[in-house]
Amino acid sequence: MARKRTLTRHVAIAMATLLATTSLAACVTKSGPPLAAAETVPEPPEPPEERPTTRPAPTTTTTPSRPNSNQRGNVPKRVGEQDSLSDRQGNVAATFTLTKIEKDARCTNRYASKPENGHFVVLTFEVNTSQQYSKQVTPSVLSSYEMSVLGPDGVTETNVHTAPTYGCRTGRTAPYDLAPASKYVFEVVLDVKNTTGILQYRPILMRGEGGWEWTL
Repeated sequence: MARKRTLTRHVAIAMATLLATTSLAACVTKSGPPLAAAETVPEPPEPPEERPTTRPAPTTTTTPSRPNSNQRGNVPKRVGEQDSLSDRQGNVAATFTLTKIEKDARCTNRYASKPENGHFVVLTFEVNTSQQYSKQVTPSVLSSYEMSVLGPDGVTETNVHTAPTYGCRTGRTAPYDLAPASKYVFEVVLDVKNTTGILQYRPILMRGEGGWEWTL
């Protein structure tokens, strides 16, 4: 009888152990597959080492100087020698000639003021415009604003068109407008410190490429 009870108890323990094992397996199955190992993100590659590059030197272009021009880019002229001024299309707009230079000139206007820089210099020009002349294309001809004097001390005077120059002379003043195919004789008054040196005429139309000059 006792042996029968012992056998029954062993069977019961075996059944309980089997049941527990089955339940644990079922729990593992329901929980799904095990978590995968964390992926390793590769680090970004290092940028390539910068190496100095040799750039080609910039090319420069030079504007060829005009024929007979000097180191200042001007064409030296003598009093009484004619030259011409062309428009932006290369057409001759006008010919001009400096016919006379009068130093320490006297003003003919009784109400004229004294020169601010010390001396009046009066230039007499003869101008002949061509049929192609147009003020829209050639803004100015022989304006005192485009003139300067290089003195014997090497200093260039640019303020030669002072207020007293406009009321100095009467009669042959420079015309405000020039007509095509016409001839003019007029005076340009400059107010200068030096009456010797180089008179320079560098018109805006030349765009810094020089002009003309005369010895005072």
